Amino acid sequence: MRIYEIINKYFGENYSGWMKAWYDINGEFAAWFPTITLTDERPNGVFGGTRNCSNTLSNDKKTICEIDHNIENPICEEIDDKYQKKRLVFARIDGKFEFLGIFERKIIICDSKRINLHMQIADGINLETFNLFKRLS
Repeated sequence: MRIYEIINKYFGENYSGWMKAWYDINGEFAAWFPTITLTDERPNGVFGGTRNCSNTLSNDKKTICEIDHNIENPICEEIDDKYQKKRLVFARIDGKFEFLGIFERKIIICDSKRINLHMQIADGINLETFNLFKRLS
């Protein structure tokens, strides 16, 4: 599936063609489509996040480390509230999208680059009501 097909299927839109890796659902939730990279080096993509951001995934798939290589001398206090939403994460892993759950940005580390840690807060959601739930293991 492509990003627009996921958005159409799960969020009732009727998009066609290319979509960026972020979709605002409502005031509380957004869908995020990060490309998972094997290292934290600057990726070699052509545009947007595939060019500027590396996103590494923990072995348990519950933490994403996002490094924005495009921001020099970041001011981490000035984070756009838009990106503080809970994220329904559909990660591109080995060329295919996989739903990883609901994540929140938990930690922002500033050095020469901005590093965001996104932590899983639920592994599923009822899309009819947007109620988070945890599956029993």
